Amino acid sequence: KKLGHPQIRSKRLAPVMIKEANRRVILSSDIIQAVYTAGVVLPQPHMSTCRYWHRMLNPKKLIEIEFSTIPPQFVRMQRPMVATERFFALPDKPQLPNLREMKEADVPQVRELLNSYLEKFAFAQVFDEAEVQHLLLPREGIMNSYVVETEGRVTDLVSY
Repeated sequence: KKLGHPQIRSKRLAPVMIKEANRRVILSSDIIQAVYTAGVVLPQPHMSTCRYWHRMLNPKKLIEIEFSTIPPQFVRMQRPMVATERFFALPDKPQLPNLREMKEADVPQVRELLNSYLEKFAFAQVFDEAEVQHLLLPREGIMNSYVVETEGRVTDLVSY
């Protein structure tokens, strides 16, 4: 299934739809902030930007629905899809020692780790323990969070 009709993808409807969504939310509630992502530069004004990377977990599907394309270095190969799938394949087991699923007991250390990391940015949220618990504790089918514990201390966090 395609992500939008090919003839209207380049018409820059996303900014128009974002403005309309903002207008409706502001009229119907007290919510006046939101976060959006786009693969193109959106019109001003905006308060912040971020950079993110994608790791294709199912490249064949993402290429079929035209979310992504075969990377240029594989296009000229004899079997570009096979090369792409091999390149993005994940190892059989995690390669990071001491990686484990986050537990409720980790919340205070995760909050401390996350807030200390975010201090280096001029524009960042300061999380309390309730927010970390609500947003980052693993929930089946919704949130996966993992920590690296070294000598009883949480040193790293990954969530998706």
